[in-house]
Amino acid sequence: MTMGMSIPAQAVTLRERILFGCILVVGLFYSSTILAHLTSLNLDLKAHKKFKTYRDLEESGLIPFVHPYAFNMTFRLSNDPTLHRLGKKAYRNIDMDKCLEWLLNRANVSCIMARNRILNLLPLHSGRMKQAEPCFWSSYRTFIMRQGSPYTLSFNRMIRIAQESGIVSKWWRRFHEDGVSSSYKKNSVNESLQLIETNKRRYRPKNDSYWRVFFLLLVDAAPQTAAAASATENLPAFHLLGLNTIEEWVRINNNSNNYFFDNDLWCSATAELARKAVGPINIDRVIDNNIDRIRRGLSLFDPAKLIDQAHYWNRWIYAKLFDGQLKRVSTMYRAGTCTLTYSGKITTANLNVGWDVMSFLYGYYYDVFFWSGRGKIYGDLSNLRVNLEVDIDFSNYQIVFKSLKFHDNGKLVASSDGFWSNIVVKVAIWLAHDAILRQVEVMANDIMAAEIALLNQQIGSGHRPFTFLNLVKSNRRSLASLSLRSLEQEFAADEYHPNEAVVDVPSPVKVEQLEKVLQRVEENKMKNRIDL
Repeated sequence: MTMGMSIPAQAVTLRERILFGCILVVGLFYSSTILAHLTSLNLDLKAHKKFKTYRDLEESGLIPFVHPYAFNMTFRLSNDPTLHRLGKKAYRNIDMDKCLEWLLNRANVSCIMARNRILNLLPLHSGRMKQAEPCFWSSYRTFIMRQGSPYTLSFNRMIRIAQESGIVSKWWRRFHEDGVSSSYKKNSVNESLQLIETNKRRYRPKNDSYWRVFFLLLVDAAPQTAAAASATENLPAFHLLGLNTIEEWVRINNNSNNYFFDNDLWCSATAELARKAVGPINIDRVIDNNIDRIRRGLSLFDPAKLIDQAHYWNRWIYAKLFDGQLKRVSTMYRAGTCTLTYSGKITTANLNVGWDVMSFLYGYYYDVFFWSGRGKIYGDLSNLRVNLEVDIDFSNYQIVFKSLKFHDNGKLVASSDGFWSNIVVKVAIWLAHDAILRQVEVMANDIMAAEIALLNQQIGSGHRPFTFLNLVKSNRRSLASLSLRSLEQEFAADEYHPNEAVVDVPSPVKVEQLEKVLQRVEENKMKNRIDL
């Protein structure tokens, strides 16, 4: 302004003096503003820069933290000079957890790691770390063999067994859960540094939602009827489904504005429930949205151990099954409409689930008259349909497992390393079918009991605990009570139908045929053997 300009003459008149004084005042304020801007410096600690190229990463000044085994693949095997410059200042260390600790507490490094691990850590530290766009390299892990190689079938068989057993997904789940949990405990922010954030982070419980299998029935029971005024503190109630935030609950139940909580809010919620009768409510969408979590829970039983069985039909006929395994348990899906009904403080859940195919393996031993033998049976049980009915009694604080019904016992397709026409082997296969159905009942009971114990632990000691009552009586027919004459009649049929009645009529022709078959068991065992 005019403060830096020369004045030809001194102000004499009053108007000149007033104008000159105003100019001085305005110039004074303007000069103080410039001085304030020059002497003050504001740092936006929450701001972040987007890294779209390798050059952006280089200019940021962040130190690349990389595993030694991946250093050459990342920086050396490239013609890009930017990558070479990044490699010169890279820090190599096998402890990638240390990189995450430095990234969160000091914000001075960039961690170069696998994308899957980054995606697993982002939900836990979404406000404190970002994934950069540049990808250094990618590779496919495959086994390449020549055409006609004898190892191809063996490799395929081992890979298939590893997948069906569930050991791969089980190990990965343990690695992911343990790694994320330990990472969160280890990398807590030092608030005294005030580098990243100053607000205390709310405790985020471990996501062990794969244990929540049959408690999905609590999802839509109360949201249609119960109301709560506040939804800020009782987050463990959402943890039954692995939902850690209210926004996540609203996203799944976007048609309802009411919520259901544990602890102190249960009293007001049940009082509202007592005045209404609701149902049936369709919860197919809830089951479908959480089917992956249900399968992860069932993978703990994959493969499931089948119980050993031994049966005497008389002093001459004895059969035993042992070392049984049931696979593909975690492939369960919703096989029909699932509903919830409420009346008189009792919520009833009706669930229809099923399995397309479950594989089984059993060792067997038989002793018929003067012949005995042993071997293995294996096969598939397809199209199994199960109906579950569970009551939640809020008056007596009971969860009652009312019934488990097999709408379809499934079709059994099995093979053995003995002679297929052997009636004793067919009996062993029937008993294996019965053992599979029993195992489904045992799994349902064990999961419900575990859920009750965990629910009581979550609602705390100040609340009345829930008790578990098992009243299950399935509609399957036990095969252990078949008589010898019934076995002869079943032997005449081409296929076993578990829901059909058995006519108890003796057949001398079939008895004679049975004796001939038993004589050929040993000589045909090796000829019809199938390598497991």
